Amino acid sequence: MNYDVIESFYKDYFANFPKNFDSVFILHANCGEIYDFIAYLAKPIFQKYNTQKPLFIATKPYHTDIASIFLPDVRCRYQDLYLKEPRLSILNDYWEYEGFKFQQIFSPKHFNAVNSNPGCIHYFDAMLKTLDLKREDVSKPSPIISKKLKNDVIEIAKRIDLNIDNFIILAPEALTSSQLPISFWKNLSNTLRKNGYDVFLNITNTRFDIQAKTHNLSFSELFALATMSKGVISLRSGLSEFLIPSKAKNIILCTKFHWSSELTAEQCIKAYSVYGLPFVNKKQVQEINVEKFSTEIELIKYIMEQL
Repeated sequence: MNYDVIESFYKDYFANFPKNFDSVFILHANCGEIYDFIAYLAKPIFQKYNTQKPLFIATKPYHTDIASIFLPDVRCRYQDLYLKEPRLSILNDYWEYEGFKFQQIFSPKHFNAVNSNPGCIHYFDAMLKTLDLKREDVSKPSPIISKKLKNDVIEIAKRIDLNIDNFIILAPEALTSSQLPISFWKNLSNTLRKNGYDVFLNITNTRFDIQAKTHNLSFSELFALATMSKGVISLRSGLSEFLIPSKAKNIILCTKFHWSSELTAEQCIKAYSVYGLPFVNKKQVQEINVEKFSTEIELIKYIMEQL
């Protein structure tokens, strides 16, 4: 690795930063991988490196939110680096400088290895391989919901008139999975409401013109809301994983990846099944291969049967 790159990177971001850390973890991935690292892998990595004073560098604002739920005692500093810092594509997964340890979670090298042969290795096992960990090393996700966060979410629910005692969360967006038609989400929302459920729609894009309650929630607020829900129905995404420890009924709709027309939904599930994650309760979590249903009506009927 180029020493000059390491030195310039350190000087730009850490030279004037208080040196009250011994290991730095640069969170350079989307929701799913960052959740998996923080919830399952950070503690064993701390132990492996004998880390006493870890520092997370969040490269997306919501990384700090995920950390606040699963590792609230770890300091997390935001730096706008995601896909903007070219040196991160040069630096390896791990390096040391000035007595400090640095781990990139995860480098382009890691993702290139995973995406070059999708399905040959489960993506969680690929993370273990990159971090040189074993499955027996992983820790169980232990979410912490503060009383203030819970009360804040209850107040939001009151403002939007959400029936906090009987509601379902719909999460129709994903970065990797092929989108389902808006008509499907409209029909699903209507069916849920006809069956007595209130519906909360978690979206960032206003194109979802669906009759449902909605509000711009942070990741931690959405997690707290999920703990109060009767269930979460999501298009397969990192958010699907993040909400599993909420212990809500979690129905995950799996489609093929939009970036690979050659892979079927079944192949995508094999490579990224949440059942491949540790400590997942299959009675609480269900993956549904959307390709197995010929009509929206059949799929919605099956979903309703699972609630």
